[in-house]
Amino acid sequence: MLIDRALRQAAGRGVKVSLLVSDWNLRPPALAGLRDLARVPNIEVRFAVIPEARRGFIPYARVIHSKVMRVDDDICWIGTSNWGYEYFYESRNVEVILRRLGVAKVLDTLFLSLWNGPYVQRLDPDKEYQAPKID
Repeated sequence: MLIDRALRQAAGRGVKVSLLVSDWNLRPPALAGLRDLARVPNIEVRFAVIPEARRGFIPYARVIHSKVMRVDDDICWIGTSNWGYEYFYESRNVEVILRRLGVAKVLDTLFLSLWNGPYVQRLDPDKEYQAPKID
């Protein structure tokens, strides 16, 4: 996959890659790819688990669903696509690439609040995970 290869190449050049995904990715085949990435030096993978609502399970809800990538000091990508092949090549979505330091700083603040927040855990590539209920 192109994104996987690009992340590995960046890490190989010494770039620190921080990948935050939803716990929805703790199922095959996504989990295997995330485990492989988590073993790569300079790549840290974490996942977010949003607790169930007080009223109980809500299908397709309680998930961090943002799609954002910080590329450089002031470049960021924001889109509606999940990062799978079919989203990029077989569906219509909206993607925006911005070179705006102010926007990049806001996205950094948002990302760090999630990354360091109470609902996020580091992915242990050797741990067995229970896939969350989605529907």
